[in-house]
Amino acid sequence: MDSLVQSVVQVQWPKVSAFFPYIDYAVAKCILGDVEEPIAALLAYLSLAAREGHLCVKIDADAIYPELTQIAEDNQEITSLIIQGASVLTDKWVCDVSLHQLTDSPITPICRSGRLYYLQRCWKQESSILKHFQKSASSAPGIILSNETVENNLKDLEAENKLLKEQADAIRLACSQAVTLIAGGPGTGKTYTAGELIKIYWKSMNDVDRLHCKIVLAAPTGKAAANLQKSLSRAMANIDDFPGIHAKTIHSLLGIKNSGKRSDAEPINADLILIDESSMIDASLMEELLKSVKNGARLVLLGDRHQLPPVGAGMLFSDLIQSCSKYSIELKRCLRAELQTIIHLASSINKGDYASADDVLSSECSGISRIEWGSNSIKAMHQAILERALPFFLESSKIEPESYLNTFSRFCILCPLRQGPYGVDALNELFFRHILFSTKNDETIAIPILLLANDARLELSNGEIGILVKRIDKKHEGQLQVGDYALFYCHDGKNSIRKIPALALPKFEYAFCLSVHKSQGSEFDRVLLLMPEGSERFGREVLYTAVTRARKHIEIWGSDAVIKSAIEMKANRLSGMPERLTKI
Repeated sequence: MDSLVQSVVQVQWPKVSAFFPYIDYAVAKCILGDVEEPIAALLAYLSLAAREGHLCVKIDADAIYPELTQIAEDNQEITSLIIQGASVLTDKWVCDVSLHQLTDSPITPICRSGRLYYLQRCWKQESSILKHFQKSASSAPGIILSNETVENNLKDLEAENKLLKEQADAIRLACSQAVTLIAGGPGTGKTYTAGELIKIYWKSMNDVDRLHCKIVLAAPTGKAAANLQKSLSRAMANIDDFPGIHAKTIHSLLGIKNSGKRSDAEPINADLILIDESSMIDASLMEELLKSVKNGARLVLLGDRHQLPPVGAGMLFSDLIQSCSKYSIELKRCLRAELQTIIHLASSINKGDYASADDVLSSECSGISRIEWGSNSIKAMHQAILERALPFFLESSKIEPESYLNTFSRFCILCPLRQGPYGVDALNELFFRHILFSTKNDETIAIPILLLANDARLELSNGEIGILVKRIDKKHEGQLQVGDYALFYCHDGKNSIRKIPALALPKFEYAFCLSVHKSQGSEFDRVLLLMPEGSERFGREVLYTAVTRARKHIEIWGSDAVIKSAIEMKANRLSGMPERLTKI
């Protein structure tokens, strides 16, 4: 049907139809109707850029950013058409806006600020984020803390070598203002610092405030929320009269249903809101979060700004960290000795230094190994992957079911790609089928699974990893049966395990192999990272994120060309945020 429609309308905008995905052509057609082709090319370009995560585009006299390299090798003609479209826009289609104005409500489909061009909805969203960030950041905290108590606690912890100066500075900052952003790579103690922050916050308020104070914890995914809960519950265990705190996903905290809409527009009833893995928060979720912070509440965002940008639009945490020095601090010292070689590799990747990264990968460093991508035969590569990883999974079938979760948390295969013969979907099916057909009837197998939906009734969250314990029934192959069950960690910080009937589970997928995107918020003792051809287009962030999921050992399979291209490419989401944030 799409091809039929294209063939009918192609006469009107032949170049736009030929160069752009049909969805972007359709957006231009729906909004503009009958206009000259250069304007249609500009709007289709804005639509494409928004789908790729950019909040705006930049158009100069002879160049555009982001470039159109993914559409066609020879794209100068369409680039020139887009530049021409920007030059002939009329007031009917575009209005000029100021990057420092947060209150205007444009009615044209395109907004322009100097060389930056926005879709109207992207301009409104960016302005809304800045408006609510500014409102929270400029407000005075509702609960006044004793500065003397804060400083005495920090002095004691530093003297006892329980806090580094940079960690103490982060806590001091969070105690003194309403919004604080704490960034840091793996092993820099972000979560530990958050735990000490909550302790000092609790000790430094008066008895009346302590009686009514409410603290909430959240993260973008169920797995990240569970990790946060586990870490901070341990930190709070010895504080007298401290109320239990339960980490949620941000969607659950905000009451956002599967439709993406909030069920309640009321502010979050909390005096301290602590969010982990903030680099995963896209523009839509950041807008809803900032809108929901009540006046006087403290908001603390933790994260690693060098990880992959969100699946959705923007890279808000990175923009905020880099542009708001008054409200942010970065932890730089890695405290975990076993991570040093991995951190060295991650640092080289993050700097785009392929030569340094290659030296680490080529040496016999403890904790790092590199395998050249082997045969061009898919069958041969599948067999090699099975032989390398299968022992880690089969080992779990020989122990008690309650130990499955611990075993599966020690090893994971990661891949940047979802589709293709080496993508996540194909590899999960490969491992499941191999285990299924090599197991005798009526025997039990353990299968790692990743939840793809929330279930409030069962207190299960999208992104949580569990273990499906399944009895093999050759007549029904992979179908769930009565008696099959799944194991998940409880959100109590104690690593206790609960058992849920498999037939009651929300939608899930197998998790022998995870996408690098979905692995964020998780850590494993050992990681096998597959970098097949095509992985390089995600840039150095995909390598950095995957490498920093490993606690003890990272093994990378990939060709020199793919790894080099990935390290030399940096993901960048264009927005007006950096310039606009300097005025806050």
